[in-house]
Formats: sequence, C-alpha cells, structure tokens
Amino acid sequence: MVVDARGKFITQRSHPALARLIVTPQDSGLRISVDQSTTTLFVPRPTPESPLRRVTVWGDTVDARSAGAAAADFFSTMLGEACELVFASAETQRLQQNEWTHGVPVAVNFPDGYPILVCNRDSLAALQERLPHALPMTRFRPNVVLDGLEAFAEDSIDELQIGAVTLRLVKPCTRCGVTGIDQTSGERANEPLTTLREFRYDPKLKGVTFGWNAVIAHGAGLDLRVGDAVTVRRRAAPAKSLGL
Repeated sequence: MVVDARGKFITQRSHPALARLIVTPQDSGLRISVDQSTTTLFVPRPTPESPLRRVTVWGDTVDARSAGAAAADFFSTMLGEACELVFASAETQRLQQNEWTHGVPVAVNFPDGYPILVCNRDSLAALQERLPHALPMTRFRPNVVLDGLEAFAEDSIDELQIGAVTLRLVKPCTRCGVTGIDQTSGERANEPLTTLREFRYDPKLKGVTFGWNAVIAHGAGLDLRVGDAVTVRRRAAPAKSLGL
C-alpha cells in the first residue's frame, strides 16, 4: 500500500496514475515499473527488523512495515509528493466486523473492507451490451472471475467451493469512480458508472453494484489457480439487499 507523509492510504481515487503501475510478485519481493518502462524497482519483502510505522486505512490505524527509502523515492517521484510504500505487518491484522460478516471478525489488512472480490464474466458481457465501448474486466479489479454462469448469477450465490477453499459471498460490491479509470493509461471516464446506475442501483446500499465481496470461510492460505473447477451453492432466494 502507498501512504502519504501522514501515513494515510493513497488509492486511484485521488491518484489515478497508480493504474500505470506494473507490479510482478516474486518469491523474495516485488518488481515494480511504470507503464512498459524497462526501468524497474525491486522491493524485497520486509523482515522482522524492517521499521514499523502507523498507517491509516479509512478509519482504522494499524502498524505496517516500511518498504524502505528506495521505494519511497520511487513513488514520491511518480506521484509528485512525499509518500511511502508499506507492507502489511504479520504481527498486526486489520479486521472487518459488521452486519455482512454476521459479527464474525474477518482479516482484511489493506483492502477497503473485504479480502476477496468475485466477478462474473457473463455479467460483464451483459454490461458491455449497454455500453458504447467495451470495457475489460480489469476495470473492476476482481480477485476471482467466474466463467460458465448466466449474467448476474452471483446475486443468488451463497458459497463457492474451489478445491479445499470455501468462499462465502457476503455483500454486493458498490462501485466507485475507479471503475472509470483506464487501468493502462490512468485516464478517467464516466463509464461504466453511468450505465450501471440505469439497472444496477441498490437503494439500500445507495450505490451501483457489480461483483460481490467475499470472505474465506475455509482454506485460508491455500492457492487458487486459473482454471480451477468451482462448485456453486446458491441461496434459496436472491439477497434481499438488492434493489434490481
């Protein structure tokens, strides 16, 4: 996560240039570049000796491990202000605990509110039929993309079984202006929010929805891979929160 000089999180909402980052995880750290530049920064994973600093994500303040001076210089130059790259600390967990998790604490660390975002490929196809120009799934930044389901079938799914991993879909994901940011160039646009508002507005959540937030019911720490078979467990009726 990138934070400003006060330790407050920075996202594409205020800094759309972050979309231009190319981050490649490696066993010992992260390799980072901007656009297709051949100039890259390698950021090693922190150690227990890496400095701790207090950072804020929305209303939560937790400890994080600094990624060091080189990473701070890289991001400060890119964004034009003093900032720093930090890693989630193994010693500290930020928890989400609300009506959607039924009061059960869920570890989220740096994501806004939930650890997993699930989207459906046919839902994107249905949205694209209403748009003047097709948009890629990267606009919605999901962790898991489902294939082989009818459009918006995720609205009636309770759980996904993927090998030994069980994901529970707990809350429709209300979408913000980041969906209008081209994830290659960082340029802003009004779509797809304008079109989504026509048929995916949820009055209870006071926003448009696309995809579902999920929690890990079983199998935390196990791997998911592209092409894994998925067993779908549906609700008896669509979630009451949706006003579709």
